[in-house]
Amino acid sequence: MDIFQHIQADTLVLTPNRRLSAVLHKRYQAYQLAQSSHYWKTPTILPIASWLERLFYDYISEQFSRSPLLLNTIQEPFLWEKIVLTTTESDHLLQAAETAHTAKSAWGLLKQWQVDIHHPIFESTEDYLAFQRWAQQFQQLCHDQHWIDATALPDFIAAKIQAGDIIPPPHIVLIGFTELSPVLKHLFSFCHVQQMTLCDYQAECSRIKLADQEEEILTLARWAKSMLTQHHSATIGCVIPALDKKRDRVMQIFSDVFEDKSLFNLSAGKNLLHYPIINTALQLLALYKKNISSEVFSYLLASPFLGEAESERTKRANLDRLLRKKNINQVNLREHNLEEDCPQLGKRIQQFFLLMEESEKTTCYSEWAKLFNQLLSTLGWPGERSLSSEEYQMVENWLDILAEFSLLDQIAPPVHFQQALQALHKIVSNTIFQAKTPDAPVQVLGVLEAAALPFDYLWVAGMDDLSWPPQPKPNPFIPKLLQRELHMPHATAERELMFCETLTKQFQQSAQQVIFSHAEKNEELELQASPLIRNIPLIEVNHLELLPYQSPGERIYLARKTEYLLDEVAPPQLENESIRGGVSVIKQQALCPFKAFAEWRLHAHELEKTSPGLRTKDRGNIV
Repeated sequence: MDIFQHIQADTLVLTPNRRLSAVLHKRYQAYQLAQSSHYWKTPTILPIASWLERLFYDYISEQFSRSPLLLNTIQEPFLWEKIVLTTTESDHLLQAAETAHTAKSAWGLLKQWQVDIHHPIFESTEDYLAFQRWAQQFQQLCHDQHWIDATALPDFIAAKIQAGDIIPPPHIVLIGFTELSPVLKHLFSFCHVQQMTLCDYQAECSRIKLADQEEEILTLARWAKSMLTQHHSATIGCVIPALDKKRDRVMQIFSDVFEDKSLFNLSAGKNLLHYPIINTALQLLALYKKNISSEVFSYLLASPFLGEAESERTKRANLDRLLRKKNINQVNLREHNLEEDCPQLGKRIQQFFLLMEESEKTTCYSEWAKLFNQLLSTLGWPGERSLSSEEYQMVENWLDILAEFSLLDQIAPPVHFQQALQALHKIVSNTIFQAKTPDAPVQVLGVLEAAALPFDYLWVAGMDDLSWPPQPKPNPFIPKLLQRELHMPHATAERELMFCETLTKQFQQSAQQVIFSHAEKNEELELQASPLIRNIPLIEVNHLELLPYQSPGERIYLARKTEYLLDEVAPPQLENESIRGGVSVIKQQALCPFKAFAEWRLHAHELEKTSPGLRTKDRGNIV
């Protein structure tokens, strides 16, 4: 808390991310309360990106001439992909969207490291030359249209400060920055800046090795629960490298261990497209094609996110069964008489196509956004049942995306419905959703998110010699020689080692107790401890004093109660009921009496699956 003694009310505190800013706000409040303060003025604490945007918008609000447009996170990728697709190189690209994303990242690195795109080194290979042409086209387009991208913002602000058009705060404190890029060093050279460290614990550090990654994450979760049980008010950090790739399994393990999900928060989000409520929205908008696959139609018939999904559930299930039985692979929504099978759904789809008559024109993105909302509302999305908190946040996120989607009007000409829907689909597929939850005592974080954050207890997993430091991944569009000379991120093994050394030291000072761990095996690959943690004392699992743990399966088994049920007699056969099937009935009775009873007496059958062409039984009947 001593750090706050040096922060006055007029001090600007900058952090690398929103998470650290939020933590500092809470810690400053706790500091003031500990000082018995009844009221106080909170200093401005912002992520650096937010501060730059605030300066930019404050500046242009005072300008009477034409102000530049700051490209948002949807507009900039849109422009890069458009540039890549409209060049001759696109004919040879298999994944244009991924190429555009990599090119945009390369442009960001060049701006941060203040490299001129006209540097002759880019003429050394065809790939570098292609990127140079894309970047020059992007740069010229921004210049001609008076646009500015986020990576150019620090240079823009620095120039305005140097010219006296922007007055920086008298005192700026930087907290949590592992390193500063050259462009930020240039910007701060015009400001009075002081760097401070939030965490400076004399930590008790130890390391532990586990059999494999599964056991490592399970032990980590059990340790976190044990620490929380012993120290109810403690903040506990669980750091897992590449958390976004392991998200689902980590979530499953922590949910099994804690049972109460409110006790932990997992920072890694999930692709918005993978959530049923959003996927259903995009599938519904795609109904404009009129012909849709039976697989998609079955999905929509069973979806709870359409109007009357509950009240018309039985009719929709029967329609799905009928389509499967007839082996219909494509459903023509215009020709199929839906109002006879599912009156409410049929009526909504008919209204959908009436609205779609307006889509035969070319118009701007904001108009398409309005039509998308109208179409979904016509189909009853997001459904009649009450939404969960997470689903409600997803709908809010969807509306935010549509609002930003509308801003494509500022940089792109009018388009057809299909082009607008493709653009929306691409934006959603690139959006990561993380539900907002109340503060939890256990935080499961990625490496960069956890850097510089303070905890009471901290466990850093995945510290094996293969993962830490990771293999270098230089950007393929920037000459490797240039990346090595400028020490760009991920450029060389030496650069990765230096960066990981800094992070490891930060973690060692981030809590009063720190544990580093690694797995001894990854599938068939033998692993050792990272050289960065080998000097830390090794402990055994029994030193952790873990609470007893039972897997969900074990808990269910141990909670079982023996139940006796005499079920010798089935319901009597009706007078007019005949059992058909011949030898098949006897065969199934011998193999499994219950299955025979379910199928031949209760007529319970698995839903048929559609298949292209004739089914095997149909071929037999024809012969």
